[in-house]
Amino acid sequence: MNKRVIFPYAVLGVLLYAIFLLATAPASWMAKLLTSASRGTLLVEQPRGGFWNGEARLVLAPPGAAPVRAGKLSWDIHGLGLLAGQVRARLQLSGGGAEGVVVAAAAPYGYFLRDLDVRFAADGVPTFLPAAGLLGPQGTLRVRAPALDLGASGVDGNAEVVWENAVLRPAGTGVLGDYRLDLNGRGKTLTLKLETLRGALEASGQGEWRA
Repeated sequence: MNKRVIFPYAVLGVLLYAIFLLATAPASWMAKLLTSASRGTLLVEQPRGGFWNGEARLVLAPPGAAPVRAGKLSWDIHGLGLLAGQVRARLQLSGGGAEGVVVAAAAPYGYFLRDLDVRFAADGVPTFLPAAGLLGPQGTLRVRAPALDLGASGVDGNAEVVWENAVLRPAGTGVLGDYRLDLNGRGKTLTLKLETLRGALEASGQGEWRA
């Protein structure tokens, strides 16, 4: 058979084989990908299911801090997003003191978060901000954002962080109240607004951060 005729069939065969490998890839591939992409700050243990739809135990391991088990991570990757040059997935976290869901997408020009809603215990904050350990924060933190775009031009979108039943160990006064921090990103500028939702300790303020 002519080589010019064989070549297209060979290319097609390679593509079909690659598609077959991706379609049947195990969840362990996703575990290795997340660990590598996070440079070891996310450890994915006991993966089950497949690369496109699976679940595993998530462990947070930021540098210089003890690992924290965050609960069960489930993912569902939308394969059609690849046609648009995006990797799009729905992520859900449950158990381990944290509950949340988000639709995340990654493209060559940036990252996108949609319908973010995460709730976790405030005493886990020192894992990422060691200085907060001196304050001994307690209560529940809830982070919500309908749409956040992160790219080379900065951050675009709105988010809110609500601290419910806030407690600071040095205060020694029990529950201080509920507080909300609103964040509004517009390119290189991020504005912040703090307000008291309830409580005897009134806290308010606003500011701006520029990249």
